Amino acid sequence: MPLVTFLPSGLVFEVGRGGSLMRAVLRARLPLARSCRGVGICGLCNLQIVAGEGGLSPPTSLEQALAAREGLGDGERLACLTRVVGDVSVTARYW
Repeated sequence: MPLVTFLPSGLVFEVGRGGSLMRAVLRARLPLARSCRGVGICGLCNLQIVAGEGGLSPPTSLEQALAAREGLGDGERLACLTRVVGDVSVTARYW
């Protein structure tokens, strides 16, 4: 199973292939902004991908639209819409 590493804490969690990045964050009991409860409309659950971007699903058209609206930069993804398919390391501005 893929591993998600949360920095700077170094917590590592296994995620079922295709599981959401948000689910991994919640399993790690880390804070995550998510006013829409993970349905992909608020655009607040953005994470910075530190390493292993290839271990994530390609952005969907919804994620691309929200990223443009919210002004997300390169290497930032929305946790609720991103699926884990391989090992990845992530962080948030407020961790």
